[in-house]
Amino acid sequence: MTPFDPRVRKYSDFAAPYDSFWARWEFTANLVIDKVEGYSYPVVYGIDLSRHNADPIDFDRVYNAGYRFVIFKASEGSSYRDPQFEARWPRAYDADLCLMAYHFFRDGASGISQADNFLSAIDPMYQAVNRNTRMWLDVEANDGITVTTRRVRISDFLTMVHSLGGVYSSPYLWQVLTNNMPLPESAAGWAAHWTSADQPTIPGGWTRANTRLWQIGIAGSHAWAPAVPGVPGRCDVNVFFGDLAALDEWLGDQNPPPPPDDLEERVLELENRTLMQGVMIMGLDERVRMLEGR
Repeated sequence: MTPFDPRVRKYSDFAAPYDSFWARWEFTANLVIDKVEGYSYPVVYGIDLSRHNADPIDFDRVYNAGYRFVIFKASEGSSYRDPQFEARWPRAYDADLCLMAYHFFRDGASGISQADNFLSAIDPMYQAVNRNTRMWLDVEANDGITVTTRRVRISDFLTMVHSLGGVYSSPYLWQVLTNNMPLPESAAGWAAHWTSADQPTIPGGWTRANTRLWQIGIAGSHAWAPAVPGVPGRCDVNVFFGDLAALDEWLGDQNPPPPPDDLEERVLELENRTLMQGVMIMGLDERVRMLEGR
């Protein structure tokens, strides 16, 4: 089997030869309004970034161009960390962009070990945004394991991140890699379908209701994808289905509360953080019991 090359992202059939749907509307401050079958507009624009996007990135220009969220690659496999993540997310946060993060799934490591790597990598950001974000699992690599094993490892990862989890994939890759595994009810979908059509084709096993994001294409490669001022070269462009208020409600308030004024409040804050860690440990214990019962 040919080794997976991350530079060859997804497949060339993402782009459909249609007149640009997106070009029919002016790209305004943060949304486009229309009614399309299957989805209710407005939508909010955002981008996703990894080390493959060159510096310098000016997040103030990104915000001023109308983009309102950034999804950063944080980690990959059981040990790799994206070298740009730690430096970039604070600058995006300072520019008032909503923050999310994703993990690039690798077949060769367990879902639990990959979730551990991811959760450790994003913890400073997770705390900074008041523990209100979304955690995405990027499923596109085929490193040679069986579909059954891959589905178990994806499920393990999503169990570890609980209700904050979601999956990024394309219809073709999701079918090949998972045989259209149904998403857990609590997981969100981020559909990768590079097309100028009115709406995406979502992967099998997903529902319209749980598909919250759509990667429409690449600025600099696809005519229908709006330019991203502030990001040199090409950049992935995404939309959230809903208006800005809906995005804020879905993510939660990313502004942290003011520091506690007294010792009692500081103790309470530490107790809350400990409780969150305990929930993650309970999820791991639950998964271990499930595996032991097989």
